Amino acid sequence: MNVEFLQKSTLHIGCGRFLMGKDSGGFADLVRDVRKQLGLSQDQLAREIGVSFATINRWENGKTTPFKLARAQFDAFCSRMVKQGKLKLQKQERE
Repeated sequence: MNVEFLQKSTLHIGCGRFLMGKDSGGFADLVRDVRKQLGLSQDQLAREIGVSFATINRWENGKTTPFKLARAQFDAFCSRMVKQGKLKLQKQERE
């Protein structure tokens, strides 16, 4: 078997498990904190970043973590809110 193929396959499977695995609480807490600081419902936050209410709910409950695109949308939204002075994040929450 081609070793390069095996390495890429293993990496892909590992990333998939991480992205869709249960959250240890860090990201769930971040989503909840951002939403509460901004005074948004789960539905309102979902609309702002272009995902479903169910997605926000699963993130906050630690059932899933976002795929790369959704995380980028969430991060971009948070950056906009910080620049507008509407959101304050601790340094470790930004990482």
